[in-house]
Amino acid sequence: MAARMRDDDLNPRRLFGLLFAAASDLGYTILPVGPDEIMVSDNDSMTTLTLEHIRRRLLFEPADHWPAIVSDHLGTVVAATAVDRDAPLDVHSFPAMRALLRTRVYPAAAAARNLVWREWAPGLIQRLLIDKVHTVMPVERAWTHEWPPDTELFTLAENNVRADGDVSLAPLPLGDFDALATNLPIFRMAGSEYLTTNLRWLDDYPVVGPAGALFTAPARQRVYCHPITDLEVLRALLVLARFGTLVYETDPWPISPWLYHWHEGRIDLAATTNHVNNQGEVTPTPVFETFLGTLGRTTDS
Repeated sequence: MAARMRDDDLNPRRLFGLLFAAASDLGYTILPVGPDEIMVSDNDSMTTLTLEHIRRRLLFEPADHWPAIVSDHLGTVVAATAVDRDAPLDVHSFPAMRALLRTRVYPAAAAARNLVWREWAPGLIQRLLIDKVHTVMPVERAWTHEWPPDTELFTLAENNVRADGDVSLAPLPLGDFDALATNLPIFRMAGSEYLTTNLRWLDDYPVVGPAGALFTAPARQRVYCHPITDLEVLRALLVLARFGTLVYETDPWPISPWLYHWHEGRIDLAATTNHVNNQGEVTPTPVFETFLGTLGRTTDS
């Protein structure tokens, strides 16, 4: 993980200056409209841009890369706005949207009455999305009156993500981050912005042990797993909680610092994390504690 810049290296004035320069080059104007939002506009269109994610992204990059990153980010928004204006999608047509459907995991707080979503695991939801190449658009409930049922839609969207492939796996040595992680098998999954959907079929990848896998998905493209074989999972629980919390607090598009247990296709909450008196606290769920007791007896025998 890249070293994080200090927050004061990217103060609001500097970020706005970077955005202003990029917008001017693209022929757009920007205007602050909230504490963390700007309006990007030209003579034909306007769109609102939230700054939290681009700010988090820049904090991991060298300062001399910031102008190019901001320009690329703003250019993507501009291009997507132009496409929406000049060639709008027929979002009410299921045949036209079928191949574009995708899905990914969001924090439960992202649930909204007007969008199509379902509960995925404790603290997490799954949203139905339309892949527009440059951007992703959430499916609105009003569009789906003539569409198939939600269960069929989510199955189709998951199958589309699975067919995309684009998932890689690599060991993640965290011994320098936490001494508890020395010689502990932890893997990082990487892939597209729909990476979290692949957790549904985690056994497609060699990260599942005889008793399943412990994982955390602290941000959209950050998934970390430990194959559960024995009570070594207790070390993994602490390491993944600490590392996942750090990623959740710093990376773009945060999801959750909590930990989950994948076992035979089922995903259950394994532990919650919290800050108490400036200290990280990890609290296993009663179900996971029962599982650990079973795992302990298996290890003993």
